[in-house]
Amino acid sequence: AVLQAADHRVSTSAELQAALNKAVPGDTITLASGTTFHGSFTIPAKAGSTPANPITIRSSQFMNGATGVRVSPADAAKMAKVVGPNTQPGFRFASKAANYRITGIEIIPAENTYAYELIQIGTTEKQAELLPQNIQIDHCYIHGDPNKGSKRGISANGVNLKIHDNYISDFKSNFQDAQAIMGWNGGDKIWIFNNYLEATGENIMFGGATPAIRDAVPSNITIQQNYFRKPLEWKAQNWMVKNLLEFKSGRHVRVVGNILENCWTKSQIGMAVNVT
Repeated sequence: AVLQAADHRVSTSAELQAALNKAVPGDTITLASGTTFHGSFTIPAKAGSTPANPITIRSSQFMNGATGVRVSPADAAKMAKVVGPNTQPGFRFASKAANYRITGIEIIPAENTYAYELIQIGTTEKQAELLPQNIQIDHCYIHGDPNKGSKRGISANGVNLKIHDNYISDFKSNFQDAQAIMGWNGGDKIWIFNNYLEATGENIMFGGATPAIRDAVPSNITIQQNYFRKPLEWKAQNWMVKNLLEFKSGRHVRVVGNILENCWTKSQIGMAVNVT
């Protein structure tokens, strides 16, 4: 018999975590568009997973965004919404989780809650082989709370990450650095392409925190055709504004064809690009 990939259609938070636990490589998990899923959902490692048979997590009315076509807040009406509880991420990848794609989903913190990250790809793994790998995040609308802000959209501590065509906004803080995307605990082969990126601290940052993997350096990073921006209305507000793009640690990095817009003296001197 030929095994057919399954499409797990879910409309409640309990169904979503159950589908994540049950799905096998090659399956799809389809979230009902217009539905809100409350929880911090763990994406587990799966036996037999390969890059050729990823598990796809998508919205029912937003399935096939084209590479190079960025989403905007207007697309949220077609998306399912994942709301992280308290200060927790909406999605967290378990150690060694591999071969997943999250596409066409709105991901936010609970109302009036300051989240520390909304998608957590690796954090405290102590060996490189434990890092999540072959992860794709595309055509998602990822944003912090408009009033409280949030610290980070995506923590990019994995191997072979593709982050493209997303709208990542409202990451702002008045007491610590905030980033749209940040990696520090190793990470290798990271492609960040055609995203809108908005954050007060550093819109993208690599390094800046002590890695759990000894001597780990984020490596082989391409940052291409993104739009880095700090809204000018933040100048009149009490957020910790620093830089647009910063590397405190990195190896083999290519930055090409990006727009970097608006930076000013506030918590630092306001450099567009800072390499230390």
